[in-house]
Amino acid sequence: MPLFRQLWLLMATILLLLTLLLGFYAERLQQMPTLDPVVSQLLVDSRSPAAWQDVAARRASFARLINETQLIQLTLYAQNGEVLERFPPSTPLIPTNSSRLKLPVPLPDGEGRLEVVLTERTLFGWWRWWLALAGVWAALSLLSGWWLWRLLRGVREVREVAQRIIDGERDPVALNIQSSYVTGAAIQRLLNEVQQMAKAQVTAIDQVRRRSFVDSHTGLGNRAYFDAHLDVLLNDRDANVTGTIVLFDVGEPFEDASAQQQFVEQLVVLIQHHLREFSQSILARRDDNNFAALLPGISARDMDTFCRKLLRETQVLVSGLKSANPDARCLHMGVVSYRSGDEAYHRMAEADMALRFAQQQSHQFGWHMFEQGEIQPSSIMGRVRWRSLLERVIEKRQAVFHYHPVVLGHDRRIAFYEVLSRVPGDQGELFTAATFLPMAHRVGLAVAFDRQVCDRVLKALLFGPQQTSMLSINLSSDAVHDHTFRQWLLEHLAENRPLAERVVFEVGEHIASHLNADVLGFLEALNACGCGLAVEHVGQPQYSANYLRPGLYRFVKLHRSLTHDIETDAANQDFVRGLAAVASATGAIVLAENVETEAQWQKLLTLGVHGGQGYLFGQPSAQIGGEVSRSA
Repeated sequence: MPLFRQLWLLMATILLLLTLLLGFYAERLQQMPTLDPVVSQLLVDSRSPAAWQDVAARRASFARLINETQLIQLTLYAQNGEVLERFPPSTPLIPTNSSRLKLPVPLPDGEGRLEVVLTERTLFGWWRWWLALAGVWAALSLLSGWWLWRLLRGVREVREVAQRIIDGERDPVALNIQSSYVTGAAIQRLLNEVQQMAKAQVTAIDQVRRRSFVDSHTGLGNRAYFDAHLDVLLNDRDANVTGTIVLFDVGEPFEDASAQQQFVEQLVVLIQHHLREFSQSILARRDDNNFAALLPGISARDMDTFCRKLLRETQVLVSGLKSANPDARCLHMGVVSYRSGDEAYHRMAEADMALRFAQQQSHQFGWHMFEQGEIQPSSIMGRVRWRSLLERVIEKRQAVFHYHPVVLGHDRRIAFYEVLSRVPGDQGELFTAATFLPMAHRVGLAVAFDRQVCDRVLKALLFGPQQTSMLSINLSSDAVHDHTFRQWLLEHLAENRPLAERVVFEVGEHIASHLNADVLGFLEALNACGCGLAVEHVGQPQYSANYLRPGLYRFVKLHRSLTHDIETDAANQDFVRGLAAVASATGAIVLAENVETEAQWQKLLTLGVHGGQGYLFGQPSAQIGGEVSRSA
């Protein structure tokens, strides 16, 4: 209970007890009536010896008392109890609230007794004073309560601000500190300084990341960034990923430097526009006029369409710019397919061979795809077959779930299990999310698939063997931007709050860095339901860490490219150390993805990472259970 309420209740209780005591005392006084001065003086006069000399004198004294004080009855008793005189002689109707006074009087033949019956209004009105006192005490109680409320307002504000800071809030504007007291002003100043330091830290780690992995001219990833991503994709033992590598060689059709720069900039924008169709694709600049792209899950037919359309629009772009050299090389592309387990060096060499072959085939524009005869079924499948497969999986609820543990601390205690979705193919193979999710996005089935996954996982938490587990579910960009899906999920969780507390929803960094009002409200509503939120693949150079809001995300999962060679890569170590500090300042728990060796794990712990996920701690399994590996 707040301090103000405690003090106010204590004071109100004391005042109430005092009022009751005064009322009890007044009641006792009423039982011992006190005469007013007029009655008292008349009775004193009537008891003087002269007033008792004869009957006429006594009656005159009695009449005076009755007339001036409005007594009800006077009765004089002899010593033996005989009634000597009663005035008025007839017995009146005596009210029940009357009072009787019995006074000794001197009589000629001895001591007598005078009985006086008085009306209540001749007594002092203690009950009226009791009501007045009660009103005064009530007014004092309210006044003191208001005074205490005003006196402790600053304490309440400081207490509320302190609690919100403990809950993770750091924004002075959101806290809305209005106290004019020194304490409130000090907290306001400290929060402003903390916010400025956090912004400076985010800027610093962004600069470190950009110097190491971002091309300064185009803002794209550089050669190191591309090579790190390709190496991670090919060495991911959990994901049976397939896709294509595209090398772009941009010629110099313009002799004027500004025109050439304008051509390169517009061409980069054009390539990025076409790559938006393929989720999880990346584009990087390897050197001056050479670019490279990774397109996971794309089929050979779609690759053919992509290259032909891009070359056609590039021709339109060049023709629209003046002073272009018609004989100069403009754009050539070399394409090669890849799958997990391949050697990055071999695939890049083959892509370079395909690029050289394209340059030999056509002088100005051209592309060539290096055929190995090793293309996976997922690469052969076109959009129609993918749609048919995904519709069947969604309709028959055939998605397969594997569970991968996420651990915390040196003791590697399990925090939760990530639900990894698999889609069974026609030949019995299992396609990982890295393979089928890009295709689900392209055929418009990503939202339906996410809804089925959420429904099945939530029911498993209620009725299945996972009733005591905490699970995480990945949400696609299509799902979080779909109003119907958001409304369905929130209604589902609102019906069972204890269930919501055992669910963590993960969103990608590309979603977290571009939140609109609707998606932000959706994430805050998930938090209000008791769910945990995690942002995954954090640390990509094209995104700034400014999206990390205090109290919004419970977990921050570092991109797997940061974990690769973390024990020896000084640039990644500096970046992870700074990013972990920024994320921890928002109240988030920092996790590392793709931890595979003990050396990686120990180094990550020294850099401020709280937990991790990877083959070091266990492989994805169809069942939850078993001990997490304690050593390499």
